[in-house]
Amino acid sequence: MQLLGGEIIVKSILGQGSTFKFHIPVKLARASDIQIRQPTDRVIGLASGQGEYRILVVEDNWASRELLVKLLNSIGFQVYEAENGQQAVEAWSTWQPHLILMDMRMPVMDGYEATKKIKQAQKSFGLESRFQNSHKQNSLRPACAIVALTASAFEEQRAAILAAGCDDFIRKPFQEKILLEKIATHLGVRYLCEDSPHLGSPQLRETVEELTPEALAMMPKEWLAQLCWAAQACNDEEILALIEQIPESQVALKLALADLVDNFRLDIIFNLTQASTNA
Repeated sequence: MQLLGGEIIVKSILGQGSTFKFHIPVKLARASDIQIRQPTDRVIGLASGQGEYRILVVEDNWASRELLVKLLNSIGFQVYEAENGQQAVEAWSTWQPHLILMDMRMPVMDGYEATKKIKQAQKSFGLESRFQNSHKQNSLRPACAIVALTASAFEEQRAAILAAGCDDFIRKPFQEKILLEKIATHLGVRYLCEDSPHLGSPQLRETVEELTPEALAMMPKEWLAQLCWAAQACNDEEILALIEQIPESQVALKLALADLVDNFRLDIIFNLTQASTNA
């Protein structure tokens, strides 16, 4: 049987079973030829007449933190960043964000402890948990919603996150659309949208040409093998840890790979590492 330029061969023996064989002509695609498409109505900015929104990004992983900061800045949010829970508590006190994106697993102080401290402090100020309420009250210290960032999919982890005081949570890796929807839910923010499909986030569109096997070939063979294994195992945390090992001079490559993780395109990373290893 002919199929898409190839063929399928079937051999059957009564009482023993059947054997299926197929041959199809394929070739490796270049990553630069693959377009990562998002749904229509892509957010391109904030609608006018809303004032300023301050968002604190708390994440110990450099690549993940940098990706979030660049995305939120490009839309029009005021963004501050922290590497651990202790810095998050200090930033909340001095910078007074409207919303915090809080990683739950961090050194020094984890997201659970930081969330508890912030929520306890807010309670002492008599603040509500939602920004809309404090905005209407014109409070000098705005109430702050906390959205947890977690890699866990277990229900008991969700309960622990909410018990710590988080108002909501997002599972990693997450898509840009889900993140912005969560922010809109808690801040009441209105977006400007562009009704046309595009390549993923802005930094990926600018650096997609970096995503080639040749670009990854600069890294050691052992590193490539580890990245390939992590992509095949869908281990996003391991991938992000490996991305941090890429030299700072290749920041565009680091951001583009991190964006693939956040858009669930580990298949592209797997194909890139295989092609680079075989080159």
